[in-house]
Amino acid sequence: MKTVRDLLLGPILGGLGALLVWWAFPRVFVLFPDAWTVTRDEAVAIAFEEVRAFGDEVAEPYLSAQIDGPGQLDRRLQLAAAEVGVETIRSSRLGEHARPQWHVTLYPPEAASRAWSYQVAISLDGRVIGAIKRYDEDVETGILVDEDHAVERARDYLERRGLASTELDSE
Repeated sequence: MKTVRDLLLGPILGGLGALLVWWAFPRVFVLFPDAWTVTRDEAVAIAFEEVRAFGDEVAEPYLSAQIDGPGQLDRRLQLAAAEVGVETIRSSRLGEHARPQWHVTLYPPEAASRAWSYQVAISLDGRVIGAIKRYDEDVETGILVDEDHAVERARDYLERRGLASTELDSE
């Protein structure tokens, strides 16, 4: 027959373990995001909005959405946080990229596995961290896209996003 001590020992140790995890987790994983509010479906919707901001649309795309982390960068920033402070790292642009984030990749229908059209990185709280549009290379010249055309497309994109495009002067 179990004694009262045996019956209480399990829940007490479980509670102490949970308390230890609650206390230790933010100290060990200093760059882990405080709020995880964006689901996979919301990340995909944000990615489609970002693609529309490019002025394009991928008809019936195949997509991949996954959470990815930074690997070695995260560890290096954790070590640097001891010197410069956790909040300095968290508020930096590099710190933003060191956190886990949604990576949504859109492919045209029936595309090969590396023939993506767009890649969008979204923070776990819903902010767009980066967006890339892939241009196919011109077979004859080997040039991805004409520079003037690229600057024009970048200006259009930035204006649709409400950002200044004064630094995009072609030389």
